[in-house]
Amino acid sequence: MDNQQEIFPIVDEDGKVTGSATRGECHSGSKLLHPVVHLHVFNSRGDIYLQRRPEWKDIQPGKWDTAVGGHIDFGETPEEALLREVREELGITDFTPKFVDKYVFESKRERELVYVHRTIYDGEISPSAEELDGGRFWSMQEIHEAMGKNLLTPNFESEFKRCFKPMNILILSGSPRKGGNTDLLVEAFVKGASQKHHVEVVSVHDYKVNPCLGCNACFMSKDSACAQKDDMSIIYEKMSQANMLVIASPVYFYGISAQLKAIIDRFHNPIRDSFHIQKMALLLVGAASLPELFDAILTEYRLCLNFFNIEDVGKVLVRRVKDKGDIKNTDALNEAYKLGCSI
Repeated sequence: MDNQQEIFPIVDEDGKVTGSATRGECHSGSKLLHPVVHLHVFNSRGDIYLQRRPEWKDIQPGKWDTAVGGHIDFGETPEEALLREVREELGITDFTPKFVDKYVFESKRERELVYVHRTIYDGEISPSAEELDGGRFWSMQEIHEAMGKNLLTPNFESEFKRCFKPMNILILSGSPRKGGNTDLLVEAFVKGASQKHHVEVVSVHDYKVNPCLGCNACFMSKDSACAQKDDMSIIYEKMSQANMLVIASPVYFYGISAQLKAIIDRFHNPIRDSFHIQKMALLLVGAASLPELFDAILTEYRLCLNFFNIEDVGKVLVRRVKDKGDIKNTDALNEAYKLGCSI
């Protein structure tokens, strides 16, 4: 059974320690805010691992819960607690966690400051026989079918909806060559991301977009209408519905393709203030092997992230792929697929 005399830190909503209390006091309905760590474990197919809580647990016995969840000990950092809990509960030591969110969870019995992380892991999992009643991977369909049926903990259900709700992902693909290496990389990313999200691809070979004229007519128009009448109006509408943007391009003279650059330059328009892009990813393909091949594009990418306060969720940068299909001889397609699954 859980040790009711175990000492937990008491914190404010920023995570600053303000005192301490026993486990029993924290779970007595006192609503003393105490910190916990959660790790959501996905495999490369996009399934999510859940642990089953033992019947002897004092909270939510017998229900399926987040892969790893545990209290932060007094004097311990969230990072230290996460590594310890993952090792103790699942026997995993070689994983790369990514911070997702921090929020306050409140039930009738307790109040927690939750540090949420996620990871992609395809290795062996050995759930602790002492702390857990086993565990397994669940498909997204299984998760959605189990929601609200008293099978999953309320904490997991609310956190899953909060942190992993489906997004509208728009991919701007800049290769004018149909079926080329950039298109193949995009297809691999879509295969992974579409398991949980709605994904749409805008390829430059399917849209006619002229370069920006710099006339500033859009700044003087009530509806930010561009003076040019081309397919950019369609892309503006798609951008207005997107939560995440992916830039994909071949490298031409250390930059993105001219066709994709034309689209990006047309975002010099006040209509961009109505967009809701929160995350971005970058997929690049180049024929050369130079270490600095992607430097100029990466600099522009970082500047845009910082200016618009957008989160970078990952990059796949591929060198030495020149002819159609060369990318199939690399691990890049698998990398893009895994990146898509991780979103």
